[in-house]
This record gives sequence, C-alpha cells and structure tokens, in this order.
Amino acid sequence: MKPNGSKSEYADCRAESLLREYRRYLLTTQHINMGEAFAHAARQPAPQFFISTRRASKVITAMEKGASILSMRANKRAMFEEIFRRYCELRNLRPGDPTPHLVREVISQPAPSHYVSAFTAKIIILHARKQWHRERFKKLQAFSSR
Repeated sequence: MKPNGSKSEYADCRAESLLREYRRYLLTTQHINMGEAFAHAARQPAPQFFISTRRASKVITAMEKGASILSMRANKRAMFEEIFRRYCELRNLRPGDPTPHLVREVISQPAPSHYVSAFTAKIIILHARKQWHRERFKKLQAFSSR
C-alpha cells in the first residue's frame, strides 16, 4: 500500500519524540542498559500518530471496504487497528463528516506508543543524536569564528 523508500512527513517529529523519551529514560535510571533504553522509548506514548492524513485515510478507507492488513508488520498493523477503532467511534458520533477530516482528528490525538520496534527506535535515535551533534558543532564553529 505504501511505496518503498518513502519518507514520512512526520519523521523529524517522531525522531524528536523518541529522543526525548530516550533521554528521559537515561535521566531516571541508575544502571543504563542501552537496549532497554531504546525499547523503553519505543513503548512510551507518543504525542500523536506519526502518519500523514493522506496515507491513513487511504488505509482506513481500504479497511472499511474489508481489505486485510495482515500483510503489514505487527507494529504498523497495531497502529492502523487503533486508528481504525478510534475512527469508527468518531464516525458513529459524526456520520456526515468526510473520512479525511475524521482521520485527521484521530491521528492528531496522542498515541499509546510510537509503534516502532526497539531496533527501529535505536536507528532513529542514533541518527537524531548524530544530527543534533552536527548542528551543535556548526553553531559552535559559527560562534567561534566571529
């Protein structure tokens, strides 16, 4: 359903959220286990569902028509099942609203987790940390060259 290699428009927001949860874990534990730190960040509630309205609407519409999502990875399937559950509740309250409006409202709500594996969280967090360090170094260089 989704083109391979496409990047989510919410990738940066998701990386910031995961990095924040990762740092929070590091500050609250005495014995740091990096694997557990990444898994902990992935399991924490997210400020929203990190998916575009367009993509979510497409999948939700397909699910309404009876399409199976069993071929999706477990985390993505769980995410779409949660979005679909909330969408159906909202659809019952406001049956006249268009699907994209309802989906937009649902995906902007807090999500119960980040819906990524610990391994994926590790890759995202390490990349975000590297990018943060690069940007910080550039700022320091600009400041010291004055």
